[in-house]
Formats: sequence, C-alpha cells, structure tokens
Amino acid sequence: MTELLSRDWLTAKELAELRLAGMPATERAIQIMAKRNGWREHPTLSRRRAGRGGGWEYHTDLLPDDARADLLARRAEVATREVRGQELQRISQQGLETLSARQRMVMEARAALLTEAEARRVRHGWRERRALLSIVQDHEAGRLPDDLARAAGRACERKRLSLRTLQQWARQLREGGLQALAPRPKKRERALEEIAWLPDFLRYYQRPQKPSIPHALEMMARDGLTPPSYDQVRRVLKRLSIPAREQGREGRLAIRKYLPYVARDTSALQPTTIYSADGTTFDAEVEHPVSHKPFKPEITTIIDVATRKIVGVSFGISENRYEVADALRRACVEHGIPAIFYVDRGPGYRNQLLDDDVTGLCARLGITKAHSLPRNAQARGIVEAVQKHWNRFARELPTYMGAGMDGEAARRVHLATRADIRKLRRSRRLPAWEGFVRAALDYVNRYNDRPHSALPKIRDDESGRMRHMSPNEAWAAHVQAGFEPLTVSPAEADDLFRPMVIRQVRRGLVSFASQDYFAPELEELHGQKVFVGYDLQDASKVWVREVARVDGELAPGALICVARWDGHKRAYFPESVIEQAEKRRVQAAIARKQRKIDALEEQLRPGLIEARAEKPLNVVEMRPVGVEQQPLDVQPAAVEIEAQPSAAAPIQQRPDGRPVFADEVEHARWLLDHPGEMTAQDRAAVLDYLDSPATLGWLQSEGISQEDLLRLVGIEMPAASRGEVSVRASNETATAATPAAAK
Repeated sequence: MTELLSRDWLTAKELAELRLAGMPATERAIQIMAKRNGWREHPTLSRRRAGRGGGWEYHTDLLPDDARADLLARRAEVATREVRGQELQRISQQGLETLSARQRMVMEARAALLTEAEARRVRHGWRERRALLSIVQDHEAGRLPDDLARAAGRACERKRLSLRTLQQWARQLREGGLQALAPRPKKRERALEEIAWLPDFLRYYQRPQKPSIPHALEMMARDGLTPPSYDQVRRVLKRLSIPAREQGREGRLAIRKYLPYVARDTSALQPTTIYSADGTTFDAEVEHPVSHKPFKPEITTIIDVATRKIVGVSFGISENRYEVADALRRACVEHGIPAIFYVDRGPGYRNQLLDDDVTGLCARLGITKAHSLPRNAQARGIVEAVQKHWNRFARELPTYMGAGMDGEAARRVHLATRADIRKLRRSRRLPAWEGFVRAALDYVNRYNDRPHSALPKIRDDESGRMRHMSPNEAWAAHVQAGFEPLTVSPAEADDLFRPMVIRQVRRGLVSFASQDYFAPELEELHGQKVFVGYDLQDASKVWVREVARVDGELAPGALICVARWDGHKRAYFPESVIEQAEKRRVQAAIARKQRKIDALEEQLRPGLIEARAEKPLNVVEMRPVGVEQQPLDVQPAAVEIEAQPSAAAPIQQRPDGRPVFADEVEHARWLLDHPGEMTAQDRAAVLDYLDSPATLGWLQSEGISQEDLLRLVGIEMPAASRGEVSVRASNETATAATPAAAK
C-alpha cells in the first residue's frame, strides 16, 4: 500500500485498492468512471500499460479534488512516519553515553512530538505556532495516535502538555540540538565513601550471626553510637553489591555463588578422557547388611565428564578407599580406562591403594589422578550435580529422612523401625540391602537413558521435536564416530584390580593384615621381598609375585604361587580386609562410647556414696497390665538390701500375691520359676534384658543363662548362630503362647 501511494501512474485496479475519497471501490466502476470522464482521450495524462496484460494507466492529476487531497494527505502521513523514524534513529546514536535511561526516554518522546509538529507544518503550510497548537489540541481531545499519546505522557513527566512547553522544547532543539531536549539529571546521590555512619553500621551488620537491620541499629545505639534511620540503611544497602553487602555475613565459600565463574567447555572431550568421582550419604535409611539395623549408606559415583554418563558406582557403609577402588574397577572394566581421574582431597581418594608408585591402581592402569583445590566443590560441579539424582531416588523410599520430609511422618517411621528392631531384631519397613542395591543400579540405568541439558540436541524419533541427548546416546554417538575405549579383559581385570603390597618371606610364610599365608613354593625364598596381591572380599588366599625392576623401578613380576591361610593365627576363620576395617571401625565406636560412660560414672560416684548413706533404695516394680499401682512403703532401712545376696526373697508382696522385685535378677528368677504368670509387660522387660549386653552379662554371672531367657519369651537360638538369635514364631504367636499375656 505504501508503494502505491508513492506512484503517480495507477491502473483502475490499483485505484480501487487505495479506496480514495469520492472514488468507487471496484475496478469495473473506476473503468466506467474513466470512460465517462474521457480519461483515455487525454494525450499526456493517460497511457497504455507496458508489459504483460496491457490495460490503461492514469495520472493522479486526473483524479477528482477530494480523491487528490486524500492521496496527498496519505503521502504526507507516510513521509512523517519515515522522518520520525529517521530522527529517532539519529537521536539514539548521538550522545547516549552520557545520558541515563530516564533522560534518554524523555528526550526521545519530546523529539517525537516536535517531529510530528514539523510534519504537520510542511503538510498544511502552517506556521510553527499553529502546528504546535494542533498537537496540544489533539492530545487534549484524545485524537493523537497511540504512540504519540504515550510519547506526550513521557515527555511531560506527569505534567500537563501546553503550547508554551512545546515552544520551549522547539527553541531548545534549535539552539542546543537533541541533547538539549534531555531533562536535567536528578540530584546526585552521595558516594558511599561520603556516608559517615556506614562503616560503623557495617561492623554490627556484617557478622556471621546475620543480625537484621533493626537489631544492628539497636546494637549501635546500645554502644553509644548515633544510628541512622531504618529507611536510610535500607536505601544504602540496596546500592551495595551483593558480595559487598554479604561480606562477613557469609563465609568465603558461600559468597562464591555471587561471583563470576569460569565455565569449562567439555564439547571437545572424548569419552573416558576424564572420569570424576564423588561420594554422598544416601538420604534414606536402609537395612544394614550385617546388623540389620537402620543406617544411611554411602554411595560413590564415577561419571564420564564428556558424556555425563555414570560409569561406576559402589555402595558401602562409609566413603573409604575400598569403595572408591571398587567403583573405579567397575568403571574401567565396563566402560574403559580413563586418562584423568578428577577427585577431591578426601581420604578415600588419597591413599596408597590408589597412589602408590608401584602397587597403586592408578600407576598400574596408567591413570593420572588430579585433585581439585581444597574447599572448592564448584570445580567439580559436573559430578556434584549428580548427587541431586540420588536425593530424588531417596524420596521414592518410605524411610526418606532428608530435607523437605514431613517431620511428623519421619518421626513415625523412625520410631516404628526402632521398635521393630528391639522386638524382632529386624524391621520390614526398612528396604533390604540387596533390594536397595538392585533398585539403585536400576536408577543409574534410568539416569543414563534420561535427556541431559548439558548435551547437544537431537530430533526425537517419536515426537519429532528437538530434545537433548541422553548420556547413553552421547556415548553411542562418539562410538559411531570412531571412538574406541581402552578396555581390559576379564582375565586382566582379575589381576590389575587386585591391590598389592610388598612383604618379606619368613619361613615359608607371608604376613598380611595380621594373618599368615603359606605355600610350599615360599620355603626357598626366606628373607626375600615379594609382591602380595589380595582380594578385598576374600581373605582365604593371596597371590605372591616376584619383585622385578623395569627401568630402575620396582614392578610386579611373574606369579610365584597362591598362598593360602593355614591357621597360624588364633582366629577360627580368616578375616578379609573389609571385615578387618569394619571391625576396627566398630571397636573405635565402642571405645568412644565407653569413654563417655566412664565420664558419666565419674560424675555419679560422689552422689552414689551419699545416696547409700541417706536415701532409700529405688526398687523396680513389675505388675500385671490393668492392675492399679499401689504406693510402696519403702523405709530407709531398705538400703541394707543392697548388700544382701541377689538370691534373697523379695522385700515386699502386693495384695494379689505378686512380689515387688528389687532388681532384674530377682525378676528373671521369679519368671523362670513362674512362667505361667508372665505378662506382656514382663516379656517386654526380658527382651530389654537381652538387648542390653551389661544386663545380660550380670544375669549370666548370677546363673541365669541366655538360652533360658530366650526360651522364656518364645525364641529359640540355633546351634550354628554363634550368639545370634532368630525368632521362630511371630510376635503374635509368641505372645499368645503366654497364658497371662493372652488374657
């Protein structure tokens, strides 16, 4: 349409499309009008149309006056819009570096109004005052186009648009150019260095306790300083950058999340170039594989940086060197040996099992191990991001104990599992260890098949939409492009991933992990050093190899023999490396608990002496369920009962004939003599005796065996269990077997 308005020669069809004032709206009607008015007979204002199709073209001077006036008005409007756009473009390119956003916006709005006034002056032949007055009148009447109406509101800055104001802007434009249309800047804000109270306030505000603004002001006033107002502080703190404001309130590591960072590009990496590992504590409780008690396992995850694929994972009680070695073994055997193993500086990644120059796994596999800087988890953000997926998996379990779990539900599950452990030694609410491992490995497979936002996009075969590749698809794409991982055969894996240590042969024996191993081939090697390879899970044998030198360095040589544990030690069965590590961990925990018990007993000892001299003995009363408790009349003379043998008769009897027991020994003996009178409360007490090693040892020293107590509560101990008990009947069956409890 704009192109038609700019032309002087038009066909009947084109004139119909313009729909000018006083003209027909169809091509046929205009042809009839041209024939009636004799347009074709005019020698200079009509002509044959050149080109394909032919026809006639008419000059715009043949149009009626109304149509010509309408055409000229439309042409002027188009010219005005073009001039306005060119002027605004020129405005945006001049002096903007010195103007604020507010000044630039007001300047452009004022220039738009003056450009419109100039276009009206040229179109209608008005004087400047008349053109400016028409802008004001149209604005008050609401006849301005929407863009000019918005410009008028911005230009006046919430004031009334008047003729005098427009004349002043026009004069400023002529005298000072476009820059003169910009309003004056607001009053300059004081620099932060000029605010006298700011350093004093920040001393109270920037503390790790994170006091609020009113609290910091209160502390200032309490110390004799004149505090500013709350609004003053709020305005000044808004001007500070987040790192400057949070300095002192957050630590150096926490502030890093506000600072710029360097993003590492992994698009050029090949699979197995870099493996990164990290461990995390699972946020849900599962059943311990040995004790069957609730605990949170430690998961070690190894991820391929190029494809974001989880290539190795292991599950254990804690993040230690053996779990890391097992995860690395899986990654290398199933996916390939990495060039770089990028990990943190934890003890699970800095040990001889990985780092030894001769026997370490990294040296034997040719892996370069790299550590991130201390306290710099952001450097390993790729593997750190995987931990959120383990949290998502933990939320699928009923024993989830992490952030976001309802406190009431978590407490209910916690109490229920502990109650089951006390009564039945196991809890059905806890996921079994084998089931947990299977579900976790299945979740790893689902993760590797899920699209990852850090990988390139491809078109989905089913939906046809673009989506990110999954780690498995990224790995397959590299393989299709010619990538071949450096793998190890199963036979090589059996030898490469067996940790080794150097030991000296003594009388046909090699000692390792406090255990002796013997082989006839070692008799002639007395006093010589050999490499001893061991299995993390199997302690029954070790692999003995020669010590060779390659380029001046020690290296494992030919296999000499497989030495077997032969019973030189006192233990009846050999203990594997992992079993010994677990034993040491448990013994250390027992020692810590014992130190706490000793400290508490030291606090009780002086008070106990006074209690024996002045206070009566606190006795334990066991009564049937439903029988109202009667007050006991225990006199201070009852203190003498403590020195009497534990086999003495009970000191009191209830009206129903049931005795009141002074201690657990009297209670257990009475129940053994009267099993038919045992109540549900008595049975629960006996189970507590069995759960307490101290109480059970005391009872056994008084001649009450563990087997008698187990038989009393309906639990049998198999001969091969070696001290561990198993419930033959369910809790309901055992309870129903007691006559008193059945009542």
